[in-house]
Amino acid sequence: MNSRALILFAALTACGGGNDATDGADPCGDPDGDGGDTGDVPNLLGNWTATIGQVVFDGTCQGTDVSRDTLDFLKQPIMLEGSPTNLRLTFADDSNLVLRGTASPTGAMAASGIITAAGADLHTAVGGMVYYDASDRVRWEGGAFVGVDLNADGIFDCDYRFDWAARKSGI
Repeated sequence: MNSRALILFAALTACGGGNDATDGADPCGDPDGDGGDTGDVPNLLGNWTATIGQVVFDGTCQGTDVSRDTLDFLKQPIMLEGSPTNLRLTFADDSNLVLRGTASPTGAMAASGIITAAGADLHTAVGGMVYYDASDRVRWEGGAFVGVDLNADGIFDCDYRFDWAARKSGI
């Protein structure tokens, strides 16, 4: 294959080349493809910054080693990679702090996984709506649940529930 053909092939198959009217989800992170036929859901991939418990924070883990501070990994920088149907959220660039998720073409995104911290398994789920705010910044807002298994028997001994908000960095 000559170099011009290779460049053309790369351009035609690169991320962001989709058309909402025909292609559907962009495999590179935009669940509704280019444009705005479903409200123009933003491209999800890239760096994110999150906060937890700004409005609501409730937990039943008093008297254990698992405290609100244990959940600080959820406020670490997030790298979101993959495709809308197979997302990978890595916190603080740590391969032990990973959630897997998915996104819908209408803006809902959710992720879950098991993180081990403070001697417990933290069954973690975050989810909500991804959208452009009035300042044209990309936001992900919703809720989170952490079921805490203190002795690895698969039963939640206590839990935390709180609001979850993230914003895409660099936008």
